[in-house]
Amino acid sequence: MTSDLKGVVFYHSFWKMCFGQWIAVWAVVVLSVLRGAAQPPVSDSILPQIDTIAVRSYLPSDPSHQRVIDDTLLGAVHQFDLLRQQKAEWLNLGNLGTAHKQLYFQPVFRRGIKAGRSQFDLYRIHPDSLRFFVLGKAYTDVLFSQGASQEDGYFSGLFSRNFGSRINLSVEYRRLNQTGTRSNFKYANQRAQNTALAVGFRYVGLSGRYEAYLSYHFDIIRQENNGGVTDSDLLETPGFPGAFASSVTLTGSLTRHDHRTAQIVQYWHLSNQDSAGVGFSIRHKAGYHLNRFKNTDAFSPIPSSRDSSFYGLYLTDSRGLRNVVQLTSVTNEVSILIDKGVQNLEVGLWHSLYGIQEEDKRRSPQNLFLTGRLSARGGEAIGLDVRAQLGLVDAQAGDYRLEGNLFVGRSLKLRVVNQLYSPTLTEQRLLISGREIWNWNPNKTFHNLVEGVLKIPALNLGLRGGVHVLDGWIYFDEGGMPQQESGKVGVYRAMSEQEVNWRTFRFHNTFVWQRVEGADVVRLPELFSEHQFSVDLLLFQRRMRLRLGADMRIFGSYFPDAYQPMSGQFHLQNNREAMLAAAVDGYASFQVEGFRFFFSMGNVLNPLNDRVVFTSYAYPLLQGNTRFGIRWVLRD
Repeated sequence: MTSDLKGVVFYHSFWKMCFGQWIAVWAVVVLSVLRGAAQPPVSDSILPQIDTIAVRSYLPSDPSHQRVIDDTLLGAVHQFDLLRQQKAEWLNLGNLGTAHKQLYFQPVFRRGIKAGRSQFDLYRIHPDSLRFFVLGKAYTDVLFSQGASQEDGYFSGLFSRNFGSRINLSVEYRRLNQTGTRSNFKYANQRAQNTALAVGFRYVGLSGRYEAYLSYHFDIIRQENNGGVTDSDLLETPGFPGAFASSVTLTGSLTRHDHRTAQIVQYWHLSNQDSAGVGFSIRHKAGYHLNRFKNTDAFSPIPSSRDSSFYGLYLTDSRGLRNVVQLTSVTNEVSILIDKGVQNLEVGLWHSLYGIQEEDKRRSPQNLFLTGRLSARGGEAIGLDVRAQLGLVDAQAGDYRLEGNLFVGRSLKLRVVNQLYSPTLTEQRLLISGREIWNWNPNKTFHNLVEGVLKIPALNLGLRGGVHVLDGWIYFDEGGMPQQESGKVGVYRAMSEQEVNWRTFRFHNTFVWQRVEGADVVRLPELFSEHQFSVDLLLFQRRMRLRLGADMRIFGSYFPDAYQPMSGQFHLQNNREAMLAAAVDGYASFQVEGFRFFFSMGNVLNPLNDRVVFTSYAYPLLQGNTRFGIRWVLRD
């Protein structure tokens, strides 16, 4: 029996064994649902949440929905990478800070015109994601991590404090610097420099009937694109020096994304729910958004055979390639909010005026959407939250999204999403060096999701399952050209999370199963799992906490998508199948009061068995990637 076949048999046996345990406790599941509390869950994690710190945060779009700051001590201080902090890990191009895509299939949220260049979105601080805080003292959370050299660093900082009783300041900053050169043992020509800053002020009027949130955001993404390694087989040859010795495809490809946003959210509370029985408010949100996307490749002196093979139909000019798009928008949204205790209603209009500038033309379309939201609680254990939007003018007329969430206590959540949305700018048209690669008008995409989430506190277990139905799905074929599937595509998925704690030991398992039915246009690993094991120790008269642990990820075999930097899209490929593989990270974390320190080594198995893990086509994970970092949380 081959090693790959043994791995498949072991993995499926492990999967079957775990699910066998859950069938035996179905009676506990039913009791947990019936005994759930009335309030809906405030976290999207499917594991039960524990309040561990008094500080709470909220977003300006919904100040009444507060989330507890989840200070889990040493729980995930070593997992600073935003891709590793999602429900299931996102895939990237091997190095920290590179383009990424979802591993666990989820619906997109789209309102109005989108550029379709979202491959760096997790590294951004989006205009509606800046958090404000409910606190008595100033709150500071700072993290710094460095790799094997000084040119490989990541910094994130969060600060919030009150100025008197009516003004609150919130600042968030992120900086990622990865030189991507052979000198620091990385893959060549894959430099990443990502900078994000958001500054916001909250002001409350003297009477308390007026409040405003003013914020400014900017994100700069700078990337080198190496097109992947050309000697994948050599990487698995015994004695091969490592990533820094690999040959790469591209030498002069650059990507730059610039985002700027100035935004204000205002509330006028016209009546007080306590005195009138019904609370009546008006919310106004206005913003200016500037988004620039630029991709270039300067051939020296003429395109090589690698360039020609990589770009294919994109190779429109032998002197070099260029793609520039600018999308600006001025948005205004006015909503009426009615609060009647257990029932809340929002009705509003959202308008946006765009400026779309390409190399050969400029146009100024506009959008108008009708929006609404209804939330209600009935009895002691039922909650309902329904959100809707409908496009009224221009090409987005008829676009809609209807999302409903039904909560049964804290244990059960049912979610339905039904939406129809227009294609992005990139899906419709692409110019490279002034020449059209494609220009077409595909149909809108229909996406329907039915999903259930179940939490079982008695077992510290969470289950999630759902079915997607896609009609008119737009994808990019092997040549990087957009196509639209005429038939329906179904995506079935399930996820489980369970955490076992015994004395000082912790064992956390996440399993993901996905199956695609219909045309072969959505490619995902059918099986994926994450396993975390750790043990806690108290040192130096119990003043220091030490956590020793290991994280393992198991990727099922499938054909991962390739990445085309000139369009910013992942596309299908049939050249190489990524086989069943595992990546193991080891770490040690230390804590003294609010100060934490960690040391980690990623993909430690690779140097031992020469087995390379490919998360994307031609982009293997780094071999034996070492890091250290510190995190400091202050409240004074």
